[in-house]
Amino acid sequence: MKEISSCMLKELVWREERQVPTVHAYLTQAAVISVQYVPAAVTALVGMNAKDEVLSWAGSYPKIIEIAATMCRLMDDVAGHEVTTTHHTSSPAT
Repeated sequence: MKEISSCMLKELVWREERQVPTVHAYLTQAAVISVQYVPAAVTALVGMNAKDEVLSWAGSYPKIIEIAATMCRLMDDVAGHEVTTTHHTSSPAT
């Protein structure tokens, strides 16, 4: 939890200081913060009546779950950017 908080703080500093991180630095941060998607993956496996060994595997944060979590984070960032861009470029109703 401390690592996630630290990464979120770093992203906040980047935003407030208008810094643009390198892709590697950003993806490293995104991977740590995206750990919140792991419980969703484990819950999905429980819903499918997965065996204990499958749940242990999923809880070990394998590469496929790490990549899927990072993809979810990137898609969320793109959607957030589109919403922000739409709100800033739309003209007010007259």
